[in-house]
Parts: sequence; structure tokens; C-alpha cells
Amino acid sequence: MEAGQIVESSIYIFNVLQSKSEQDFYSELSPGILEKAVDIFASNFDNKYGGFRQKPKFPSPHQLCFLLRMYRKAGDVSILEMAIKTLKSMGRGGIWDHIGYGFHRYSTDEKWLLPHFEKMLYDQAWLTIAYCEAYQLIKDEEFKRIAENILTYVQEKLTSPTGAFYSAEDADSDGVEGKFYVWKTDEINGILDEKDAALFIDIYGIEEGGNFHDEASGEQTRENIPHLKISIEEYAIAHGIQVELLREKLEKIRILLWEKRKLRVRPLLDDKILADWNGMMIAACAKAGAAFHEPRFSEMAEKVNFYLK
Repeated sequence: MEAGQIVESSIYIFNVLQSKSEQDFYSELSPGILEKAVDIFASNFDNKYGGFRQKPKFPSPHQLCFLLRMYRKAGDVSILEMAIKTLKSMGRGGIWDHIGYGFHRYSTDEKWLLPHFEKMLYDQAWLTIAYCEAYQLIKDEEFKRIAENILTYVQEKLTSPTGAFYSAEDADSDGVEGKFYVWKTDEINGILDEKDAALFIDIYGIEEGGNFHDEASGEQTRENIPHLKISIEEYAIAHGIQVELLREKLEKIRILLWEKRKLRVRPLLDDKILADWNGMMIAACAKAGAAFHEPRFSEMAEKVNFYLK
């Protein structure tokens, strides 16, 4: 297809989309097809860990956005619960980088614990959109924090000097997948003081023998992927700690661990700048800027838009 044809087709598609409301699209679908789609999601939903089907589990944020919008349309709480359970489980699991932020590509287990450690720009974009829409719907601050932290990661690690976004970070360091991200207990004890180390180890499920097994051999690795079994708010209540004080303490701990982790060999950066993936991230930044009334996210979108022209 010639460049001129691509532009012409793009203008046509844009005009069609501009002329139709969301309700127009719903009304043009076959009767019952949306409800049938919800039923399929419900039949494959993992009630214990969230997500759909068993391992491996992909974030699939476009599916979660669909469920959130179907809840708004139908008002069925069970539809909302599927999306919320999945978003919370992912944000607390090892698929989320609790030290440096950003989502890994997918989880190799059903618990969202053990990820394939690659980080993709399009995942950051669509997950930002999903968490923004969930926040707008139920005003859960956990969703707002995750969306903001995704964009913090993107701004720090996937943004070029011109403002355009890079494509991905690899999974491997020194030829070993996940080496950059995992921790042994003696490392944590060597970085933090005794009290802080005990707190971090307890909250983030760190174990002496490692909290996951090598998939091939089944042996314990002594390595750990930080993750939350319960929310920080739930932990604070259970231990009689003020939530904000606990959050402040954990943020100081996170920064100490992050500074130490930066000394490791970092996974390779895929510095391709793809227009379609940048478009997704522009939309995510714009949505976050509007949802949270945060100018810096809107500015991220504006800067890239100017660059791509």
C-alpha cells in the first residue's frame, strides 16, 4: 500500500469513528453477542487468583476494559468483580515490579507470581488505561497508584530524549532470565537494617529457600520475587500500623533496594520507536492526565504527539 493510500485510509477510519458514539457501536452488534462474551469470560474466570483460564496468564487489559464497560452498561456486579479481582491480583503479584515499577509480559503460573520478565511498551499503555478506567469507576486509590507508577516507569526507562517511547526491556541479564529482578534473603539483610529487612521480608513474601521453584528441575532457587499476599492496607490493619506511616516506610525501603538493584547488569533496552505502540501510550498518558488531573501525564502525551508529526 502506498503512503498516500495509508493516509487516506487512516483519515476515513478516523472520520467514521468520530461520527459514532459508543452506544452506536453497541447497537450495531448482533443481539446478545456482548452478553455471550461476558458468559465466556465468566466460565473461564479464576475465582481464586483472578484472570482467565489457568497458566500461563496474560494481563489482557483490553478484556478487562470490556468488562468494566459492560458493568456500566448492565449493572451486574459479578462482571465488575471479575475485572477488579484480576486487576488487584496482578498489581499485588510478581508480574508487577514492586521495586522499579512496570508490568512484566505475562505470568507463567496461575498466581501471577512468576513472570516472563520482559517489559513491553504496549502492556504498560493498555494496563494504564485499564487501571485508570477502574479508578474512574470505583475510585479505588490502589488503582490510581498503579497507573501513576506505570507511567513513572515509562517516563524513566522507556522514554527517549525526544519524548518518544521505546519498545521494551528484555527479560535477561548476563544471559539469565529475571536475574536483574530477583532477591535472596541475605542480599536484603545486607542492604536494610534488621527491622526494615524483617518488615520487607514479611510483607513481600520473601523466603529463605526462595518463593518459587525452577520450572525445569522443580528445585528451590533461594531466589525471591517480591509480591503481596494481602494489600498494604490489610497488612497495616492486621498489625496495628497507620497505613500512611507504613507506606512511607515501605517507600524508603523500596528506594534503598532500587538504588542497590541499579548496580546490577540491566536487561537490554529495545530502543525501536514504533508509531502504533507510541499511539497506545499517548492515549494512556492522555487518559491518566484527565482521570487524575495530572498535567505531567498530559504533557508526556503532547510531547510525543509533536515528535511523531
